[in-house]
Formats: sequence, structure tokens, C-alpha cells
Amino acid sequence: MRKLLMSLLTVSLFLGGSGSSMLAADQSARALLDDRAREVNRSAKEQGMPLTLKRISTETGVPLEQVQSMHKRHSDIGPAGLLIACVLANDTKKEPEVFMKRRASGKTWTSIAKENKVSLEKLNARLDRLDTAIGEDNSKDRDTRKNKSR
Repeated sequence: MRKLLMSLLTVSLFLGGSGSSMLAADQSARALLDDRAREVNRSAKEQGMPLTLKRISTETGVPLEQVQSMHKRHSDIGPAGLLIACVLANDTKKEPEVFMKRRASGKTWTSIAKENKVSLEKLNARLDRLDTAIGEDNSKDRDTRKNKSR
């Protein structure tokens, strides 16, 4: 009886401890995605929305006109949200609008991604590539303007 109680206690401690570490990992992943999205939105404001929307189209394969239309209808979601919705749509074969509506109703991008079995690492990597592309395009534009003014 004593061994049984000790075994049950050990198992419950183990399960309780692993649950809290999984919760911490979830919160960390969510914070990383949210932070990355804020950085991309900030870069997009600095670099200009037309360039950013063009890069989202290139990165996701969604036609530019559709990206522009979604941005007009869901401007509060921001360019990072547009990219995330398009990546989720590509992986699930659903329309990006489905994910933008869920986000607008209060769901987090992290929970939407998990429900649809899309890895947060993939979303963060795509946000990184978008941020890099926006920055590179802007520096090329600056160099071109400098050369023209000479």
C-alpha cells in the first residue's frame, strides 16, 4: 500500500511539473510570435505599405490585388497578420479571410496556428524573411535615389 501511494505521488508530481513547463513553453512561443509580428508591423510602417504588400504577395504566392484587398478590409490586423493568415491558408487550403476573422474575434495567432497544426517556427521564419526583404528593398531604393541625384 505504501509503495502504491508513493508511486501515485511520484506520477502526480511528474505530470504536474511537465504541465507547467509545457504552459511556460506555450507562453514563450506566443510571446515570440507576437513580438516578431510587432517588429514586422513597425518595419512595414517605416518602409511603406505598398512595398510590404508586394513582398507579402511574393512570399506567399497570393496575388498582389488580393493582398491589397485583404489589407483594406482588415487594416487593423497589420501586415504581419496578413502574412500569417496567408501562410495558414496555404498550409490548410482554407481562405486567408477565415483566419483574419478568427483573429478579429479575439483568438491569438498562436492558438489559431496550433488548432490548424501549423508550427510557430514556420510562422516566425516567414516573418523573418518578410522583415529582411522589406529592409533589403528599402536599402536598394535608397541607393538608387542617391545614384540618380549625383
